[in-house]
Amino acid sequence: PIASVNLITETLQKRELDKEKRHVLLDNILTESKRLEKLINNLLLSAKLQTAYQYNFESTELNDFVDHQIKRFRSLNPNLAIRFDRLGKIFYPIDREAFDSVLVNILENAVKYSIKPEITVTTYMQASDFCIAIRDNGIGIDKKQQRKIFEKFYRVMNGDIHQAKGFGLGLNFVKKIMDAHKGKITVDSSPGNGSIFTLK
Repeated sequence: PIASVNLITETLQKRELDKEKRHVLLDNILTESKRLEKLINNLLLSAKLQTAYQYNFESTELNDFVDHQIKRFRSLNPNLAIRFDRLGKIFYPIDREAFDSVLVNILENAVKYSIKPEITVTTYMQASDFCIAIRDNGIGIDKKQQRKIFEKFYRVMNGDIHQAKGFGLGLNFVKKIMDAHKGKITVDSSPGNGSIFTLK
């Protein structure tokens, strides 16, 4: 991202551009800056999880919490098709900062690995377990790769979408956070049929 921002800034400095082209380049700077911010936050959280990160568990109404994160994510992606089918109120102790990272990482992957993303988030009970299922219409993941996606630095390889940028840290620390909450994350997917990531 730094190289991209530098290149765009140099272009703005050295060339006389019309208003529309300047606007496009400024949008690109903002996009790359947000990407850099995400990478830094992921690295910082990953470093915390490798050390003695102290989780702060607070009783939280989970459906309201998920709803809030979805609304915030939608505000950053105004053209995104995303739906939330929710249960009634249920309280559970979570580390809100860490769990926010769990949801954001899965939602961002759904956007990153889809051509025209459509996302459905559903909360439901399975026996005594509260579950959050995040379904997308992306490229899907084959069975062989599903066994590796929670490994550190692993990234899904599937055609041109592999050019999607990132370090392969997100799902690794999503799993660590779920482990710390005495929960788990599973994936149900196949190539060309999207993915369902379930938190329980």
